[in-house]
Amino acid sequence: MKRIALVTSTYKNITSGVGTYANILVDALIDRGNEVFIISPDCEDKPPHFIKVNLPIFSFTPNKWVELSIRYSKILEKMRDTIHIVHFLDAREALFFKKKKDVFVIGTVHDTYSWDLQSQSILKKHFFDWKKRLIYYFMLHKLEKIAYKKFDLILSNTDFVRERLYHFYDLPEEKIKTVYLPAPLETISCKEREIKNNYKISFVGGNFQRKGLLQLIKAVDILRKEGINIKIVVAGRDKNQKIIEEWMRKEGYTGIVDFMGHLRREEVKKMIMDSDVFAMPSITEAYGLVYLEAMALGVPVIGTIEGGTKEIIIDGENGFLCNPDDVIDIAGKIKKCLDKSIRNKLIKNGFETVKRYSKIKFVEEMLMIYEDVNKI
Repeated sequence: MKRIALVTSTYKNITSGVGTYANILVDALIDRGNEVFIISPDCEDKPPHFIKVNLPIFSFTPNKWVELSIRYSKILEKMRDTIHIVHFLDAREALFFKKKKDVFVIGTVHDTYSWDLQSQSILKKHFFDWKKRLIYYFMLHKLEKIAYKKFDLILSNTDFVRERLYHFYDLPEEKIKTVYLPAPLETISCKEREIKNNYKISFVGGNFQRKGLLQLIKAVDILRKEGINIKIVVAGRDKNQKIIEEWMRKEGYTGIVDFMGHLRREEVKKMIMDSDVFAMPSITEAYGLVYLEAMALGVPVIGTIEGGTKEIIIDGENGFLCNPDDVIDIAGKIKKCLDKSIRNKLIKNGFETVKRYSKIKFVEEMLMIYEDVNKI
């Protein structure tokens, strides 16, 4: 039996990719007879196996990750003589962790946008708060490089991320392994939605500008001017929403978006199922579990050519890839998704894609990794 500490910012919240990841891992590891300790601000306060971390009131970083990393390090310091493996489900949160020789440390990296978005010209084109982001992404990349060097093994969620870590984070290639996260749900048999001239596009994400919402709004405006009655329904929160809404008023993009705010898991599923297209033309996207979720729900997807999304979406087969800088391209891909003959093909192939990212396959890969650690 191994004593394993899983460090995660989310556990009870299974609406997030990390929360789902954490729950699947915990169940699989316990089933194999391991003793698992969950260290998280989002867990029950029931020691010893649940170690709840209090969230700081104030923070200088998104999701309070730097402050959390300090608190995690203090907890792990007290446990260092009793645990065999530490797994940070967000690798950057190991920033203040002090590594001990006989503890094997694993970190999962979900994105590399701190490197991908360091270009001032890209930021100025796509972000209202580009100056703050330029500074933050530069510093974030430096801090990530420090944190990632602490790991014996790094798990990347796509080959795109793995290559980025090797080339731009100065990490040894042999220490990085790609493990694709499983689709959030199995395929759902649902009645084919009747396509009428009253279309909905679903969009899910917490960083509207990075996820390409501004470009999507411009593309939908083009379609509406062509006489296509279409709107975007958005699930998620963004601190810049008021700025975006003011921009929409100034540019005359009225009646295009319904902001739904934070929705529960079942509400997000229903929103996607009630839409005709799911679109998220991100400026950069390392993976995009929500694309797989939309496929599972029988909705055609539009993703971005930038990042690891093209490892999931094959353009014209199970969805469409678009250039996030080209709103005409985005508009054209939306129109194709509304064509009945095309969408039926996308939906069918989307179901097949989801099967390749099964929970069973993911668990097998992860357990093999932990078993290999046991041999060291």
